[in-house]
Amino acid sequence: MQDENVVLVKVADGAYTAAGYEFTLIPEFSGTGVDLADTDAAKELYDSLASSGATGYAAASDSDGKVSFADCAIGAYLVYSQRQLFNPFVVLVPLETQEEYIFTVTAEPKIDIPEPPTTEPTTEQTSQPDMPEPTTESNTEPTTKPSGEQLPYTGMLQYPIPLLGCAGLILFAKGLLDYAGAKKKED
Repeated sequence: MQDENVVLVKVADGAYTAAGYEFTLIPEFSGTGVDLADTDAAKELYDSLASSGATGYAAASDSDGKVSFADCAIGAYLVYSQRQLFNPFVVLVPLETQEEYIFTVTAEPKIDIPEPPTTEPTTEQTSQPDMPEPTTESNTEPTTKPSGEQLPYTGMLQYPIPLLGCAGLILFAKGLLDYAGAKKKED
């Protein structure tokens, strides 16, 4: 997401009251009737952005994909990506928690980066088609299915499997002997 332009548009002014901070839409957005507490507020504000005439501040992301806007006044802000990598969202300054107001707000949108299309693996004919190629197994690398899907790496070691199988057989045999011994005592 390097060099991604992220735009910050003020949509509401904030004022402190006895009940806490209250946000009132600025004149450019007051005709929309958007309730900032509504879950669709960001989408509605974004859709009305072109007709509102509101301007915002654009900033390019750094090499880590981060953008910073400093000295934002108290209010509500619409944040969106010019390349639409994430859905628009609203950020309130200050952010209210149960214990305090946070004036340095960090927002992390969910970014939907499309996965590249998978290509079918190609196979080459070898001189010995019946002989499988030698492979090495490592505990640090996950195995791959033939279809190209990668299995999750669980860290499971292979040597306990036969030990557990033998232990199960021993317990089964012991149970069978105990059953036979109990049956013999009954007769």
